[in-house]
Amino acid sequence: MLADKLSPAYAAAIAPAKIITCPGVTEEEVRELLAKGLEVARLVEPRLVRFDQAADDARRADIWNTGPEGYWFAAYDRLKLFSLRRVFARIPDILSSKRLDIICHHVPGFSYGDADPGIWKINLGMDWVNDSGDREERIQTFVHEAAHIVGRWVVNEDPWYGRENAHNMAHIRRPGRRRMAMRSADNIGYYAIDIAENGVMYKMLASA
Repeated sequence: MLADKLSPAYAAAIAPAKIITCPGVTEEEVRELLAKGLEVARLVEPRLVRFDQAADDARRADIWNTGPEGYWFAAYDRLKLFSLRRVFARIPDILSSKRLDIICHHVPGFSYGDADPGIWKINLGMDWVNDSGDREERIQTFVHEAAHIVGRWVVNEDPWYGRENAHNMAHIRRPGRRRMAMRSADNIGYYAIDIAENGVMYKMLASA
């Protein structure tokens, strides 16, 4: 799913953000990856609907704890589900909006990506521009930064970047701050990527 590229016309239709490019990347390339991030984010909602359809909270906990929710956010509780539903109700709206500005920065040392709460702007650095070999990570960046715009933020999040560190945030730090991963943009982004890559398998588990 992630490897399949979208046509320029389709990407422009679903992701009409204003894009300011820089050397090393075209507007068409940025928009295609943005549109792919939007598609990834939209895949989460059907998964979360299954929790509303579950017979009771015990069944919801079983689905959550054996699926990607448990992996990225640790053990189920109702507040976590409510938080996740709110986040993924808003992320697709941001990524599909004409209000969104995406700016590529041709500055050495600039971060991979950057966004601030409440400001509909995503900055992309040269690490992102030059990372043409990691399509998944570049797509994940748009979900990650949209989560920041929604308001999900962890102070000093740098040590928790990457798949392994994000997973560890949910589980190693859980005893003291059991909902910290719900505020981590990387956990939210990788969760969406996980659904996109493994959704069929998780649906089988959820309906077993």
